[in-house]
Amino acid sequence: MGWTQNNAEDSQGSPTVNIQGQFFAGVGYLLDGASNQDPILGQIVINPPLDAIGEAKISTQSYDAEFGQSVAAVVSAQTKSGTNNFHGDVFDYRRSGAQLARNPFNQFAPYSALSPRLAPPALYSQFGGSLGGPILKNKAFFFGDYQGLRQRNGASAQETVPTALAHNSCLSGNGCDLSEFLTGRGAAQGQIYNPRAGAAPFVNNFIPNQYLSPQALYLLKLIPLPNSPGTQDGTANNYNSGGTGATNQDQFDVRVDYELRQSVHTFGRYSYFNNKNSASTIFGAAGGSGFSSSTNNFGGSAAGRNQSAVTGMDIGLNPKLLTDFRLGYLRYHVSTEKYDGTQDLATMAGIPGLNLGTTFTAGAPGFFMNNTSGGSGDGLSSFGSSLQVNACNCHLLETEDQYQVVNNWTKIMGNHNIRFGADLRYARNLRVPSDSNRAGEITFSATDTENTSQSIPGGLGLASFLLGDVTNFARYVSTSVNAKESQKIAFTYVQDNWRVTPRLTLNLGVRWEIYFPETVNGAGQGGFADLSTGSIRVAGAGPFNTAMNVDKDFKNIAPRVGVTYQLDPRTVLRMGYGRSFDIGVFGTNFGHVVTQNLPVLANQNLTNAGANTAAFNLSTGPAPFVFPSVPSNGQIPIPNGLSAKVRGNPQLLPTVDAWNLSVERQLTSSVSATLAYVGNKGSHTFAGDGQTVNLNGPAACIPASQSVNGQALCWDPAAPSTLPTAGQTLTSNTNYLRHYYAQYGWTQDLTYYHDGFDSHYNAMQATLDKRFAQGLQFTARYSWQRAFNYGNNDYDEINRKVMYGRNDDLREQEFQLYGNYNLPFGRNQQFLSGVPTWANLLVSGYQLSPSLNWSSGLPFSPSYGECGSDIPNGPCQPNKAIGTMPTSLTSFNDTSHSRTYFVPYPAFGPNGSTTGPFSRPYLDTFGDAQRNSYTGPTYFNTDLAALKNTPIRENINAQFRLDAFNVFNHINPSNPGSSCIDCTGAGIITGMAIGASPRQLEFSVTLIF
Repeated sequence: MGWTQNNAEDSQGSPTVNIQGQFFAGVGYLLDGASNQDPILGQIVINPPLDAIGEAKISTQSYDAEFGQSVAAVVSAQTKSGTNNFHGDVFDYRRSGAQLARNPFNQFAPYSALSPRLAPPALYSQFGGSLGGPILKNKAFFFGDYQGLRQRNGASAQETVPTALAHNSCLSGNGCDLSEFLTGRGAAQGQIYNPRAGAAPFVNNFIPNQYLSPQALYLLKLIPLPNSPGTQDGTANNYNSGGTGATNQDQFDVRVDYELRQSVHTFGRYSYFNNKNSASTIFGAAGGSGFSSSTNNFGGSAAGRNQSAVTGMDIGLNPKLLTDFRLGYLRYHVSTEKYDGTQDLATMAGIPGLNLGTTFTAGAPGFFMNNTSGGSGDGLSSFGSSLQVNACNCHLLETEDQYQVVNNWTKIMGNHNIRFGADLRYARNLRVPSDSNRAGEITFSATDTENTSQSIPGGLGLASFLLGDVTNFARYVSTSVNAKESQKIAFTYVQDNWRVTPRLTLNLGVRWEIYFPETVNGAGQGGFADLSTGSIRVAGAGPFNTAMNVDKDFKNIAPRVGVTYQLDPRTVLRMGYGRSFDIGVFGTNFGHVVTQNLPVLANQNLTNAGANTAAFNLSTGPAPFVFPSVPSNGQIPIPNGLSAKVRGNPQLLPTVDAWNLSVERQLTSSVSATLAYVGNKGSHTFAGDGQTVNLNGPAACIPASQSVNGQALCWDPAAPSTLPTAGQTLTSNTNYLRHYYAQYGWTQDLTYYHDGFDSHYNAMQATLDKRFAQGLQFTARYSWQRAFNYGNNDYDEINRKVMYGRNDDLREQEFQLYGNYNLPFGRNQQFLSGVPTWANLLVSGYQLSPSLNWSSGLPFSPSYGECGSDIPNGPCQPNKAIGTMPTSLTSFNDTSHSRTYFVPYPAFGPNGSTTGPFSRPYLDTFGDAQRNSYTGPTYFNTDLAALKNTPIRENINAQFRLDAFNVFNHINPSNPGSSCIDCTGAGIITGMAIGASPRQLEFSVTLIF
């Protein structure tokens, strides 16, 4: 999917996969019958080595009522136990940069001035072993494993830096020459305007020295010069560099099993995982994108430690009554630091009010140069440090843990197999976050240097930066670093697996899930935003308890129905329906919210008043945030400028109703085919890949009931920006177009953790399965699927209709083929069966394991360059006219190191004009070119493993293995970096698809005994 967790907070490498149109956190993980999922981040806590797993099962549809807190799939694994014989293995997997093909998009020049190598060095070594055996024969057994990882990842990135002309002229003391943007983007689109002189144009894009910010120039000195031709006449994608990320991991599992008697089995397992990683950044002292790996741009350092413990007992009370118990505990801990540690970059640059002398406010702020549509990298890529810059939530301290008690019962009554039970959990969390960098996240928008009276308004984020004009500022500030949340969860279920006839089986179940509102660890340690009063309910103050009087919800009932019918001895019909709930992720129902509101934490947000205005200048810095006192009624009015975190009351759980119908046919003794229809409908789900939306974003128009002057009010860049008077219907000040401005005077964004959107998924799935016979096994799968949801945008809570479209992360056609083939050479095989022993050792034991994936492209939305003059906020979509825009992937351009997917049309003229198959929407309207209405390049990948099994002596074998990931080195391109249909330089692809990488070879050896 398009969203990935940074490896600092997900060092176990949880897959962020979209399963049947549902968000990755909808996948539930179980290990030895207990939860193995972080209740906040939605990721795996302990990922045991493969050699430690005795059994694994993945259920994606119609899973039993026993399983819950998951709407996409349930992944259940059991660790191995010892036996009466000693068994184990020792292994080492190794790969390096010498066996890694280069990425042609960004590895075409030496990654360093000190090395001729095109790709930075990389090294991967995963090693360890396992051992199991008896403690007391037939009674007690042990199993243990260890795995270590030493990894040095080489990664490259392509960014945008100011051209040599711009860079050198700005630092000359004689003014800044940005004239190259006039040719790179076109005379109108590349023009910048002077906000100090009524938006008059800077002649030939030259900014006199008197307007330049000394603070911006200090930072500019840290930015390197271009080193590649780039695009848009060298003004974009003109800098390539590489670096290395280091990861060190150690983990182990210990398990003991004991047979009390034949009908009673008990066990205990403890797992430990330790991680340390670090990664350099592309701009060195100026930070920027990190080099953690080719698929993750984390830059900084992190240390993590996860633990899990489970003990359980299985009891057979009699042949028809069974029970099992599980006691589980898991713990997740992580801390992170910025790439520059505790150096005070803002202070060194002369920007006051950012580095405040504490650990959490030290280090670099995040700097963003945005275009008029909000896209980053406008003349200069984002730099410094932040989640959006280099995936670093820094500085961060988080510790989560969860206690769990599970009891299941099985009763056999004739043709009925009845199973019922309960699952009780208690989760706790301490998180001291920097989701918004506590040293500041500073945005310089092109709206400061545009002229909205022009049909093509121009403007440049880099120019706004050089002027020092901050258009938006955000940061976390807090009064406590010890505010903790806790939550009680209770599940219960009953299921009847009823063998109605020898050919018909019914699975009838129901599940009840209760999620109690979270509580905090004391008075004043949390706050719940109540928009009905415009205030924060303070925990333990006034009439509010430590759960802040949030309502409970006992209505989460999940029915499950399954039907299996054998049509004939070779054909089986299956159908099912089930409802599932999910806890959500990143604070939708637990964590991240009440301890990150007043009076504990505030997300200070300062925003400019519109075009050609600034929230403040770098020379003055932001105003300090002053925490309000807690009134006796326990309600703190939410002040203007504070971006509060909001949840609904009662809280809604992500809910999915899923159904399926399949026919399975046995074609031969070893080949079967399955044809299935699968569908689901999500309710109270996320908007796109984000768990939050903006509840107070500016609208193009607001009704009279929400307007400050009681009159329907719309945006017009040419209208007055002052407070609207009676009868006024137009304004250029976007603050007056916010939902809560008239009611509370709020001009800030509000972060709404809102599971309030729907999704739809339908698919035809065909599978051909060849079970192992005559040395061959394979599975072929084809899916034809469609999924629709709402995109993640400020407009989700204003006009959902314009945000509806195809799922960002779903490839609508997928074909997968994987299998194993034992080569028929050697004794007792088809070929060379009579060779002597020494020759048999050389020619026998070979196995090939291929894996092929072909998929259609990911969708993307067409946009247009004049959005900033037509709408103040929301999706930038043109209207459809006649025809469609042709898309075709060109061959690789060795000069620009890019590929072209579509050629943009000439810029739009006035509203209503056409260009190609599109027309320009009128003021305050959104185009009808639906979200994600175009499809990007296809995806093709083939992996191949070659194995050689060699017996050394009885019960001792060696396995030599070569894995070739992307064996054909097919470079899968991403979607175009810009989907603007009338912007110069749009339609260009300058990188690989998410999850894709060049060919990589891995060598391994395993000794099995």
